[in-house]
Formats: sequence, C-alpha cells, structure tokens
Amino acid sequence: MDLKKTSTKTQLNIIVLSCSGLKEQAEGEPNNRNVQVQLQVEDLFAATKVVSSGLSPTFDEKFSVVLSSTSDPTLFVVVVSKNSEGKDEFLGQVKINLGLIRDHQMKEKNYPLERQSFNQEVKGEIRLKIEYTENITMDPDELATFKKSEQSKARKGEILEYYMKEMEKLRSVGTELKKRVEQAEPEIKTLSVKLEKTEQTLQKMTGGKVALEKISKLEKEKKDLQELYKKLNQQANVYSEELRKKDKEIMKLEHMSQQKNRMVVKMSLQVAPQAPVAAAPVQQEEISAALSGMGPSATQ
Repeated sequence: MDLKKTSTKTQLNIIVLSCSGLKEQAEGEPNNRNVQVQLQVEDLFAATKVVSSGLSPTFDEKFSVVLSSTSDPTLFVVVVSKNSEGKDEFLGQVKINLGLIRDHQMKEKNYPLERQSFNQEVKGEIRLKIEYTENITMDPDELATFKKSEQSKARKGEILEYYMKEMEKLRSVGTELKKRVEQAEPEIKTLSVKLEKTEQTLQKMTGGKVALEKISKLEKEKKDLQELYKKLNQQANVYSEELRKKDKEIMKLEHMSQQKNRMVVKMSLQVAPQAPVAAAPVQQEEISAALSGMGPSATQ
C-alpha cells in the first residue's frame, strides 16, 4: 500500500469502546482494577476516565483532534491500572500506523495488547473505532480532547535551559577576551613609544661619533621591539575578531531563546496539564541539532 506524504490537515477520530481479558491482579487480591486508556499521537495526549470494574471495563468515550503532520503519524494506545497511590501499572499497549487506515471507513476492531519490554506479562485486547481522514468536521471553537503532553513542554523547557547556559558560557568567554584585549592595547602603545625613541636615537647616533658596537646593540633592540610589537598587535587583532564572533553568537542564541520562550509560554497559556505518558528524556543529539549552524566555542 502506498503511504501518502502530505502537508494538509487531517482529522483523527477515536472511540474507545472497551477492554477485555486484562491481566489479573496478584494472587490473593481481588480482580477489581481501576483502568484507564491513554492515547498519544505526536506530542498530543488524551485519556479516558478511570473505570473501576473487573477485567473487562467499558468506556465508550470519543476523542477527536486535527493534525498538521507532513507524514502519517503513529497512534499509541496504552492501557493502565491506577493503584491506590495513583501510580500506573502497565497492562498493555497498541501502536497503530495511521497511514494504513487513512480515509478508510470507520469501523470497530479488536486490537491485541502488546508488551513494552520482553519481561512484561500482558493479556487481553482493546476494542476501538478509529477514523483518520482529510475531511475536517471539527468546529474551530470546539474544545480539543487532545492536549500538549507535559513531557513535550518539559523537553522544550530543558532545551531553553540549555540555551541559557550556553549564553552564559559565551558571555564569560567574551568578558575574558575583552580583558585580554584591554591588557594588550596598553603594552602595544608602550612598545610603540619605545620603538619611536629607539629609532630617533639611532638616527642621531649614525650621524655622530658613536661606537659601532652601540649601534649594533640598538639595532638589535629595535628589531626585537618590532617583532614583539608585531606579535602583540596580531594577538590584539585575533582577540578582537574572536570577541566579535562571540557577540554575534550571543545575539543569535538570545534570539533563539526568545522564540522558544514565546512558544512555551503560548502553549502553557493555551493548554491545561494532563497526566504524563512515559517519554524518553531529551537526548544530547536533539539539543545539538537545535544548535546546528552555530560557530564553535572559543578554546582560548
């Protein structure tokens, strides 16, 4: 089957009907579980109410969301049991490639529950009705049943924190470079004055009666001063160029941080918090990708 790639909006409609044959409680405990079904597509999250029943709870809850994916996403359906402390016990999951059911007629289907890891014991199935279509029927003013997941907001917060730390490092390097330039400039001025005096002395001595040894000594001093002047002048130019680069990097990072901060603040104002779904922590590769294109940090 040809899976479409598109940038047009699509609507995902899900009806969570029921579960059956779920894993029993530990031996000696009643099989009265508090079951919840959690849904996640991209970074959007939704969950059913918690149903207290046996091992075959009924939900009959509907969820809808409009997506703007450039490719067909995967729907994750996780079944959990809430204990007395509100913690989740994993009972099984289903992963559904929405591209395989795109524009198909909505119909009921039983999905066998699967494990997350090899050592988990999973039993039972979940009954769902799913429709994934380009036919948008949701009212723009209708309250969305999917929300941005807390993990998504946390990941963006971690990236912003990283930006801020990088800016502090760059500012520190920039401050050090400024000090070194400030220290080099007076030395260059002092050497320039000494070089000028030495040249004047040589001019006077070559026109008078001065021993050749003294002339040779002064010429050597002049040469040494010229070399040192040249070296310090080059060093000051290098420091100035590095400082200019670091200032540009700081401005770029501040611009990126402001954009990310506005995005996170906007999401936090629009989105109510939901129960988190287990998600992987931010990887270094993600953060490195976010900083791609920036110049290397100074190693001075």
